[in-house]
Amino acid sequence: MSVDLTLKVVQVFREFAVPVTFEPGWERRGNGLTSAYKGGILHHTGTASASYSNPSPTTRILRDGRSDLPGPLCNFQGCFDGRVHVIAAHPANHAGASGGYNTAPLPVTRLFNPQVMGFEADYPGATPMSPELRKAALVYAVAMWRVFGSIQTLRAHAETSVEGKWDPGYASGRTVDMNAFRSEAVQLTAALPRKLLSYLEDPMRVPASMDTTAYTLAVPGSRAHKLVIAAHDKPVWIGSIFNWAAPNADGTPRGTGGNPKGTAAFPPGGKIDVNCPRSFDIPAGTLRCAFEYSCASDFSVTLDPQ
Repeated sequence: MSVDLTLKVVQVFREFAVPVTFEPGWERRGNGLTSAYKGGILHHTGTASASYSNPSPTTRILRDGRSDLPGPLCNFQGCFDGRVHVIAAHPANHAGASGGYNTAPLPVTRLFNPQVMGFEADYPGATPMSPELRKAALVYAVAMWRVFGSIQTLRAHAETSVEGKWDPGYASGRTVDMNAFRSEAVQLTAALPRKLLSYLEDPMRVPASMDTTAYTLAVPGSRAHKLVIAAHDKPVWIGSIFNWAAPNADGTPRGTGGNPKGTAAFPPGGKIDVNCPRSFDIPAGTLRCAFEYSCASDFSVTLDPQ
């Protein structure tokens, strides 16, 4: 579950064109506890040397830990230049105990780390984030919303800590206004992408899943596109393809009227077995397209202009 959830978060970063890299061993790295993720925590490293010329100075510490706290110390490292580096899929030592002034809807517990994914913004903390890092942090908030169902599942460490933590900050001892931050993240999803996402310009690998899994990708709003799904060595079952317009006021997606027309018969709510490249028409004016899939091996997705 930890690896699958991490990849879903990565999917959201890529949807918003946030560069993502992976620390070797990320899929096995953790503190030994079993994840029961319910949301995410936003931190800052407080590293004074973080800059555009030195955008990720804290990687080793976040991976290996400190003398007083073993690693990993986060799941995602937000770098000063806007790149996100995946450190660990499994629980990390970052959150301590919860129960601070604004913990809800996350649980109050002495063992908080298995409950929340951690994003460490690598910047001094006593100054604002760089614009690129701030965007990555906002997209992390969107990812928590997408994965866990509510923008409120993203909390600052300052909101949940019982030890007086104040991160992430914009000035010495001053925490980012998280209510405004979460609202800004919601607004981010209403903006149409200005270009095809880099990871859809070439075939994108979707990880295998034996359970029916929802997958979402961005669709430019000005032209009709064709979603092309190609199985690799084993069949893929595709069903319930939806087009989403701009989200409703509460952040939930607003549908555009059911399944798009495909090149093969596709009954509403039905399933088809994809053994070769299969394409589906995506109307112009949509913000996102979502589909369900179940497969025994990875498959590819491309988005072709019509």
